[in-house]
Amino acid sequence: MLENFVMKSLFIQSRFSLLLLSLLFSFFLSACDNFGDKAAEDVEILTLTDENIQLFSQTLVQDYSAIHSTLLTQFDRFRSANDSFGFAQYRNYNWTPMYIEKKDYYWAVFKKNRSYIESSNLTSFFLGFENLIYLGINLKNGLLDEDQSLIDDTLEEAKHDQQTLTALLKTL
Repeated sequence: MLENFVMKSLFIQSRFSLLLLSLLFSFFLSACDNFGDKAAEDVEILTLTDENIQLFSQTLVQDYSAIHSTLLTQFDRFRSANDSFGFAQYRNYNWTPMYIEKKDYYWAVFKKNRSYIESSNLTSFFLGFENLIYLGINLKNGLLDEDQSLIDDTLEEAKHDQQTLTALLKTL
């Protein structure tokens, strides 16, 4: 009888522990889902107009160029040192958070001003900025996999993207 009682108690405790663990995990996931939205809410999201689009576009391209340049400079540094793992770590833990912070803001601006952006043919600015993450991923994978073709294609794409955004800025 005592053995039955102990078994039932252990069963109830394990179910309670499982339930508590599930709740904590769910809370963690929902907190992570809302993390990016919270950061974007803390900053005032600009309403784009004909009066401020030039300055906004210049700022976006400057941010793009700084993030782009940092990525390529660090890529060259780690590649020269034959340290593909070091570049992967840098890209994952330093560059990507810096990029995500800016991207979240520009994505919020895009969402708020979508009709203005699309009617003004400014979507390419945002697509170029979004593509930075894929350039970083491809450079990281190219180094880790020793895939020179992927590296060459990505560096060419990075050069083309920079030229495209700079040219677009001149049309405003």
